[in-house]
Amino acid sequence: MPQRVLSTAAADVGNASAITITAFGRPLVTAVIAAAATATAIGLPEEVLSADAVHVTARKAMEPRAAAADPALRADDPHFLRDVMPALQGTMRTLLLRSWGVGAGECKAVLDGVIATELRRAVDAAAGSGGRGDEGVTVDLFSIVSRAVLRGGVAIFLGSRFEATDGEEVAAGMAAWQSAAFRLPWFLAPRWTRWLRPAISEAFERGYKPMVAHVARVMDGSEAAEEGTYLAALLQSLAGLSPSPPVTPGQVTLHIYGILVALRINTYATGAWAVAHVIREPELAAAATAEVDNFIAATATTGASFGGGAKLAPVATASAVTGLATMEAVWAEAVRMYFVTPSLRHARTPFVIPPPASPGSTSGGRSRGDAGNYINRGSRGGSGGGSGGRWTVPGDGRTVLLSILDINRGTAHPDGDTFVATRFLPPHGRRWRAAEADRSLYAFAWGPHACIGRRVAELALQRLWVGLLGEYTLALVNAPGRGGGGRGGHGERGEADVVTVPPPLPAADYATAFGTAVPVAPVWVRLTPRRRPSSAGVPSHAQDDGEEKGGAR
Repeated sequence: MPQRVLSTAAADVGNASAITITAFGRPLVTAVIAAAATATAIGLPEEVLSADAVHVTARKAMEPRAAAADPALRADDPHFLRDVMPALQGTMRTLLLRSWGVGAGECKAVLDGVIATELRRAVDAAAGSGGRGDEGVTVDLFSIVSRAVLRGGVAIFLGSRFEATDGEEVAAGMAAWQSAAFRLPWFLAPRWTRWLRPAISEAFERGYKPMVAHVARVMDGSEAAEEGTYLAALLQSLAGLSPSPPVTPGQVTLHIYGILVALRINTYATGAWAVAHVIREPELAAAATAEVDNFIAATATTGASFGGGAKLAPVATASAVTGLATMEAVWAEAVRMYFVTPSLRHARTPFVIPPPASPGSTSGGRSRGDAGNYINRGSRGGSGGGSGGRWTVPGDGRTVLLSILDINRGTAHPDGDTFVATRFLPPHGRRWRAAEADRSLYAFAWGPHACIGRRVAELALQRLWVGLLGEYTLALVNAPGRGGGGRGGHGERGEADVVTVPPPLPAADYATAFGTAVPVAPVWVRLTPRRRPSSAGVPSHAQDDGEEKGGAR
């Protein structure tokens, strides 16, 4: 449901902060539109606005074919909902936020190895059997980043050995499933959509089957879980909880599958957009490369080189969680611009759309004045109806859609519909974490529903950028000639596609976006292996300027 349409509708019915769409006299969905109202609603506790609207739909969408015969695999199975799901979700929250080894040397080394292997594979494939990859090759940036991030996720969640034998099949199946399934009909009615389009289930099973077979072998004791993986930590924690009925291999697999889906649809796309925009501007590209070189040099002082060893030091500063201030700032602008999916909730307890901070304030370029006597009186400037412009959303179980458009594209951001690479890069702009803190940027969210996979995403982005910019010089180029290319990710060797002026980036595909919008056409880049200096200076704007002390989370 395009948020632009909702925002326009809210303006047309009296500049309301929220509107309710009804069917046959009953509320179908309440959409919270205005930035202030959305920011408040996002932070409400689970007992008021429940995330079950997202979780139930996601679980229904990922039901395997075996669910027809095994009720335990159905998203709405009462035993699963009452006894198993709380154990899985509670353990996941604990592991992802605190005790699992994200940020540890072993986890970083695994990601580094997989990312380096994927990049080398792309270079070798593009170079061809008779080519030389050291001369530079043309590849589809989003394709290679997607594979690197997803296969890296498979390795840290399930194990490097499993990734080496089954990672290709899992990655291909998951990518095909998301491309086929992530459309509005699937989200509204996933079971009917699967029945009407069997190809969706076929693609899902391609990624699911190797995973569930591996998890089953681990759970029956015929194979050991790889040490340091999420799977090993998850099963160890569940053994201490002893849920009844016991958690099944299928349930564990679907749980991990869902995490990997979230990692891929947002982390890879925003990370790739950031790279594309950085290499378009020579000054930013030089700054980002210098930061990566500095990062690698600092890591080497611990006695472990990039891409190997198990004692890689986390290098972070007060100005960047990842330690890479330029890349992180441009990534935040990519999130602001390209992450478009609203958040869905169920209203369990009545809550109030807050009154405006000041009359006549604006959001998203539209004045939100008095909502008058329209059904939802939570107006930004409202003085009419309700209590001081407030409107209470009933806690009747209705679906509540929290639009992030006015937060990420509103008047807090001048030229909000334009990508400004330095928007969150001091001294040109303020840091993105400050914008997130004052609720003018929706990145990882906040409150009880803040993204619990944040640390995994930050680590994956860090290792991706280090692997790309540390090992290769990247340049945007035109699409390859007749000799190669295509959405599969590989171009051709040679100089025909080299340009002196970078071509414009393709538009984002907002029409079919689910999570983060991806380009409507491939983004072709030339990868040329580089020789890193032994040490590098970091440009002044990438240094910590004393703001936001506290370092990495």
